[in-house]
Amino acid sequence: MKIYPNPATKFLNVRFSKTQRGFLFLFDLAGKCILKSSIHNQSHVRVSVNGLEAGEYTLQVDGSNHKVVVS
Repeated sequence: MKIYPNPATKFLNVRFSKTQRGFLFLFDLAGKCILKSSIHNQSHVRVSVNGLEAGEYTLQVDGSNHKVVVS
């Protein structure tokens, strides 16, 4: 999985090596779910981070966690 740009300002792109199904979650540092999005046989997802406060977030896809930064 490739996540870019990181840090992000308006959008965060998540590219998978093969089509993916399931859910994408974005959590703040307190563990609160900020965003939940369905993934339906997609190899690329674009997530809007516009309007989020600058800081660190955890992106969770298919049970794996990735640190992302919003600036």
